Amino acid sequence: MRALVIIILLSILVVGLSLLTLNYLQSTAGKLIEEITIAQKQIEAGNWPLAQEQLVSFSRSWNKAHQKWTIFLNHQEIDQIDLALARLLSFARACDPNQSLAELASLKLLLSHIPEKETVSLPNIF
Repeated sequence: MRALVIIILLSILVVGLSLLTLNYLQSTAGKLIEEITIAQKQIEAGNWPLAQEQLVSFSRSWNKAHQKWTIFLNHQEIDQIDLALARLLSFARACDPNQSLAELASLKLLLSHIPEKETVSLPNIF
């Protein structure tokens, strides 16, 4: 009986921590996507100084999130985000709107995909 109670408590703990982690990933990804969308609007408007400033701000936010995300996520996915961000910053410094917007789209996809992938669902389980 005692073992059953311990198993149930541990199961509740695991599920609870999983839900907290998923909530954190979703909220952080949402904030990061909002920041990158602001930069996208600046690039589309041709306002490169503000776009570059916003991208630097995004980079700082990402570095903070990066430290915590490495605890929960596959490092390969985080590396893909780092690579896309590095390319985006480079294209933005060169004031290349087409390449910058392409990398922005890639970055948005990567950021939105991670919480979706971590959600508990049948396709993710099997």
